[in-house]
Amino acid sequence: MDGRNPNLHGYITHAKNEYMQIGLFPSLVSPSATEGTRFFTFSPLLNAGGTKFTVLENMPLQCWEKFAWNAAWNSLAAATFLTSHDWLSSSPGAMPMTRKLMTCHGD
Repeated sequence: MDGRNPNLHGYITHAKNEYMQIGLFPSLVSPSATEGTRFFTFSPLLNAGGTKFTVLENMPLQCWEKFAWNAAWNSLAAATFLTSHDWLSSSPGAMPMTRKLMTCHGD
């Protein structure tokens, strides 16, 4: 499960705070000053709720890094029918094999 604990119909109790990374994307539609004001109005709400987060300077780069990470791990999870943790703890050879798969350059 993803940190949520469904207890009553229509209600969800979060069991833990997730760690978030937030930032701004460049936009042609909305001026950066406007977006900055909105962002700095929103982030104190996260602080008040106890959410752990980091403000990123280059959000588009972070999204591409996350995309590449998910592409590698999601395909491995789909092929093995295991979570990342279950796969990596399935055998002593799982970590070396994973490193080899994720660093293969067609050699």
